[in-house]
Amino acid sequence: SAEPESNIRTVPVSLNGTTRHMILDTGASFTVVSQQLAGRLGLKSTRRISLVTAHGTVGALLAPLGSIKVGDAEVANLMVVIQDFFPTPAVGGLLGLDFLSRYHTSLDSRRQLLVLAPRRGKRCHYLGI
Repeated sequence: SAEPESNIRTVPVSLNGTTRHMILDTGASFTVVSQQLAGRLGLKSTRRISLVTAHGTVGALLAPLGSIKVGDAEVANLMVVIQDFFPTPAVGGLLGLDFLSRYHTSLDSRRQLLVLAPRRGKRCHYLGI
């Protein structure tokens, strides 16, 4: 069964300086960008991988992304998957665990906040969702 749309959270993400809304997906191992967004960012795939998804195994391309930023939280040189499976072009992709696991991540649904706290240090990043 599909997840109710009200449970889907999107966050503004800066990818090499270009901001797009992405689905916050704690079940995705990789961050995924659409083919259209990858083209706009000039991403060049370096290899092909197989991904196991809810719809079966699919082939996908991997490409290095220079910078991915959510609020003040930033990761450099992240390998992202280039794959289309989004319901609307307004969504640039999925923000996955390869980014989120670098932070203590929590959602405050009542206040509509995503909280990213570095695993070292005490500074927190808050972002409305």
